Amino acid sequence: MEIPGYKIEREIGKGGMARVYLALHKALNRKVAIKVLNRQLDSDSQHSDRFIREARIVANLTHPNIVTIHDVGEHDGHNYIVMELLPSGETLSDKIKAGVDNQYALSIVRQVATALKAAHEKNIVHRDIKPENIMFRKDGSVVLMDFGVARSVDSATIQVTRAGQIIGTPHYISPEQAKGENIGTYSDIYSLGVVFYQMLTGKVPYDADTPIALVFKHVSEPVPRFAGDLAVYQPLLDRMMAKTLDRRYSNCDQIIADIDSIEAGK
Repeated sequence: MEIPGYKIEREIGKGGMARVYLALHKALNRKVAIKVLNRQLDSDSQHSDRFIREARIVANLTHPNIVTIHDVGEHDGHNYIVMELLPSGETLSDKIKAGVDNQYALSIVRQVATALKAAHEKNIVHRDIKPENIMFRKDGSVVLMDFGVARSVDSATIQVTRAGQIIGTPHYISPEQAKGENIGTYSDIYSLGVVFYQMLTGKVPYDADTPIALVFKHVSEPVPRFAGDLAVYQPLLDRMMAKTLDRRYSNCDQIIADIDSIEAGK
């Protein structure tokens, strides 16, 4: 594969929609990551439009905890996004498998909340907050990735399924997403609560044999309970994962304030 201005070195990741390559930006002599839409999807306008929309959304979200976009384009039938390189390639999923310290878990939630605050202030809902979409720089700071299914709050009505697929990830989907209702910034907050629970316990709060059964557990099952020393974090989890919007945090500033209080020992 060739992209003008870049020297492709090797593949460093792949998913259902795209592959990611390590590359050198020749003019700046800078290492970058290039995300290339899978060739069979390039001819599908829905997928290619989503791919380009992701680049435009993230390019307008300048924030230290959101991945930086350098370029976007199309060459020889390939749609691509050029973004900052995260050399470790480590995701929060990798950290959870190794075990996450309670204080570090709070720090991660706070950093993701600040990233979401920046997105929400521009009326963008991420819609797919999960450990695989949270990565880290060398200094340990959080980088929120993959805005491929993000939507403007003004157009954030979704269905549980589209073309046979659930929008969002079943283990992290909010009750309103599960029910096909209007979603908003509060939906990302619920998903972040699920991630918080998983960091502290090493497991997701709900599981089931089928995706549909799983998403309806998010609707009907109570908020999971922390045991032992983790009980101090229960009020935070309760407000992040509340089933009804009147009980859930309405914005990320509230999460950040409560985490600051916890860290201050209040």
